[in-house]
Amino acid sequence: MRLRKVLSILVCLCTMLSLCSCTLLINKFKVETKDLNGEDDFSLAVLTDEDICAEDTVCYCVAFGLNTSGSKSYADEDYLHDGDTVEASAATPLSGVSLLQLTYGTAETITFTVECARTKGNVRIVLLDENLDIIHDFSVTEKSSYTVNNAKGKEFEIRVAGESAEFTINVSREFKTE
Repeated sequence: MRLRKVLSILVCLCTMLSLCSCTLLINKFKVETKDLNGEDDFSLAVLTDEDICAEDTVCYCVAFGLNTSGSKSYADEDYLHDGDTVEASAATPLSGVSLLQLTYGTAETITFTVECARTKGNVRIVLLDENLDIIHDFSVTEKSSYTVNNAKGKEFEIRVAGESAEFTINVSREFKTE
C-alpha cells in the first residue's frame, strides 16, 4: 500500500513537471524576441507601445527575480508588485513585457526613481497611468526620476519591455504629502 502512494506521488510530480516544461517551451517559441538591432542599440525593435500598454502582458524568462520591500500603497489588497522599493533581475534573456511596480496614489505627489543596469538585449522602462497610457520613459543607462502631481486616488504601473534582455532594475517611489 505504501509503495502505491509513493508511486502515485511520483507520477503526479512527473506529470506536473512535464506540463510546466511544455508551457515553458510553448512560451519560448511564442514570445521570445531576438535582439534585432545589435548590441550597441538597446532600443526596442519589435515590441510596440500597444504591446507595452496591453491590459494582459506576455513575458518569457527562465530566471527572473522580483523582490519588493517597504510599505504597501493599497490598503485593502496585497499585491506582489506593491512596495516602496522593487528590485527586478533577469539573469536569462527576458522577452515581452513584465510589471515591475504597482502603485495606488495615497498622496497628491509621487516621485518614481528607476536605475537600470542592462547587460544584454533591448530594454524599455515606462510609467503608465490608470488608463494604461505611457506618461514617462525612464532612462536605461542612468538613474532617472519622474514626479507625478495630482496622483491621489489614481493607479500607476512601471513596466519593463525586453527583447532578449538581461538586466537588474531598481525602482523606488516616494509619496509627498503637501
